[in-house]
Amino acid sequence: MTTVTGPETRRSVAAVCHLPVAFEDVVSVLRVEGAAVVADHVTADGTVIVTLRPSPSAVLHWDVEVHLGPLVDDDDAVGVPLWWEAATLPALFPTLNAGLEATPTPAGTELRLVGHYLLPLGRIGAYGDGLRGHRLAIACLDDFLSRVGARITSRVLQREPYPEM
Repeated sequence: MTTVTGPETRRSVAAVCHLPVAFEDVVSVLRVEGAAVVADHVTADGTVIVTLRPSPSAVLHWDVEVHLGPLVDDDDAVGVPLWWEAATLPALFPTLNAGLEATPTPAGTELRLVGHYLLPLGRIGAYGDGLRGHRLAIACLDDFLSRVGARITSRVLQREPYPEM
């Protein structure tokens, strides 16, 4: 249940994606091409744009401007802080504050997006979030993380030489 504490309400979110590539390779891609693997496109002025949608075939979608922080390197994980807001009419859409995190697993790498979003419109936004908005947000984050994971995996596999036969 969402509790409204003021004009902004915060909801926690998390999404997970498993990548079949080595953690070290994921770190290399994030270090060199972080914005490129996150972005659906980059504007002429360098703004990173992501199109959010609840599924790959969804008609419903909207663009957000993504802002990335520097890669944070830990012994057994890396993370990229990020936040986004709607590219148009940001006062009507939630903003996200999160971290894109990668950790090694025996089968490759676990990629996570963990954070929270702030609801717009006070009680009206909280009501909409309770009806369907939170499920929509989770579906959009799952789709986004899946696309980021696919881009990272593709870049890693393109860089690896084929084994000699």
